[in-house]
Amino acid sequence: MKKLLHLAIIVIVQTGCTATAYHQSYQKVYYTDYTRYMNDGFLVSALSNFTGYSYISLGNIAVEYKETSVQTVSSTFSFDDMTTQNMLDRLVASAKMYNANGIINVKIAYHPSTYRQSHWLATAEAVFFETMPPIPAFAQPITPPSTPSKKEFALQTIDYLLSNDMGFLQWSSSGENMYFDLIDNQYIFQKEFDEKYGKDTRLAIEIMHRSTKKAQSKAAKNNNL
Repeated sequence: MKKLLHLAIIVIVQTGCTATAYHQSYQKVYYTDYTRYMNDGFLVSALSNFTGYSYISLGNIAVEYKETSVQTVSSTFSFDDMTTQNMLDRLVASAKMYNANGIINVKIAYHPSTYRQSHWLATAEAVFFETMPPIPAFAQPITPPSTPSKKEFALQTIDYLLSNDMGFLQWSSSGENMYFDLIDNQYIFQKEFDEKYGKDTRLAIEIMHRSTKKAQSKAAKNNNL
């Protein structure tokens, strides 16, 4: 089942029509908290050196993350909930694998793409401090997210629909579109679904659910040959 879902994610819908795209400007602010790792005895800094503190440079670390994306006839969009903080979490985890107790010269960048997978790149120098710099009193512990990401929600919804032989879309008695809400376990109107989870999430589920069913049908036919 999961293999089919992953295959559906990379399905690309192609068209021969030429269209003019309009992209509205927007602002998105990312705040990356360096201090919260200090309660675990791990230092994170964008500084390239720490004069006055003895440390050993273990090596450079780079973490690349390519976003899950779905391409429709008119646009390509990602529905991952990746942030600079998520990328830093991955960078810290990778550095700890090499017995580092800190990373310095931290750099995190997002590289968007219209026709290919957008990706994140986080780099740093993994170090081992013989004398750890003091921990600020305001450092807060790491709090894991309590809600699933858009990607997890989409995949869980598709898995549930396929397991129960259900459709994602149904029509009301008045002919309005209704979509299955996994959290409430019922069909809700399109406007309500988009307000709760976003139009991009709905389109992604529609495309992947349809593609996965086709892949299942094709696999079943091949098995019967």
